[in-house]
Amino acid sequence: YKKKMAGIDNSMTDEHIQRLKDIGFVWEAKQDSVWKEKDCSMKVAKADSGWERNYKDLVKFKKKHKHTIVPKKYAKNQVLSSWVFRQRKHYRLRQENNAHHMSDERLKKLDDIGFVFQVRKKKESSMHVNKEDVEKEEDVESTNTAKGEGNGDSQGSETESACSENESDKDEAAGIVA
Repeated sequence: YKKKMAGIDNSMTDEHIQRLKDIGFVWEAKQDSVWKEKDCSMKVAKADSGWERNYKDLVKFKKKHKHTIVPKKYAKNQVLSSWVFRQRKHYRLRQENNAHHMSDERLKKLDDIGFVFQVRKKKESSMHVNKEDVEKEEDVESTNTAKGEGNGDSQGSETESACSENESDKDEAAGIVA
């Protein structure tokens, strides 16, 4: 279409263009406010469902292991391990009043299960988790790795840039709180 509009030879006929226009085809989707709003809503919903899947996996992990300190290299469910690490990162960002993805609702849900937001290094920690014991135990079932879906943090430029040209609108729509 762009080539056709620029007068460059291509296979798009005037009839094809008209047929697409007749069904309401959006030629410049990234400039179309309705499309941008729908796209942003879909990305936020996908991120929220991903967050919920990871949260459920963490709840299963806690029931099994009696704590929420998932090892950094947890071969049984590396997606969960990475997600837990990011939750702690967003918590720190929130504490420092920086942009983050830790909403009040997410914070409460994690708090309610006794999530450990600040884990001290092994030498400083009074709570020692035997990594080998955790890794030997049965895998926490994760639908994320089976389905190959995202991590559910609304991270990444796609979610943020899809929502608005204005930075504060991007952050608000992507669930980022400053």
